[in-house]
Amino acid sequence: ILFLIGLTVRHNVKLEKLVKLRTANLTLTNQSLQHEISERLSAEESLETSERLYRNAIEVADAVPYFRNYHPNRYDFVGDGIEALTGYSRDEFTPERWESMVQEVVLIGEFAHLSLEEAIHRARSATGENWRADFLVNTRKGNKRWIANSAVEVKDDQGQVTGSLGIMQDITE
Repeated sequence: ILFLIGLTVRHNVKLEKLVKLRTANLTLTNQSLQHEISERLSAEESLETSERLYRNAIEVADAVPYFRNYHPNRYDFVGDGIEALTGYSRDEFTPERWESMVQEVVLIGEFAHLSLEEAIHRARSATGENWRADFLVNTRKGNKRWIANSAVEVKDDQGQVTGSLGIMQDITE
């Protein structure tokens, strides 16, 4: 019986040491995780601040940022100023609406010598290019406005153009 009690005590001591070791490792792991979470939260906060400042800077310039997704053909994001610019709310402003508003297009830069169809094809090709154009549009109220549009084509992980990220600004004056 004494032998069994001694064995049990030694086994319990070993188990206690093992529990202490694992607890210490868990404490280190928890500290590591807490540090990583803290760093990630700080990075997210910095990114949110940067995005807010960028968005504010664009809106102060009376520009309207947007992201147009080509597949499906829709605006995933349009800035707050779209209604003041076109007369249409964010929900009403679609690629089809935009195309129906356009009366004239003046391509700028290296696309200036191309037709609109060629410029669109070239911008949306696998090479994907930045482009600029001025559009004469009819607003909801029937007013004519010139809108400058600057965009960069956005690619997926395979290098295929999936949409455009751009800024529209009233240049009528």
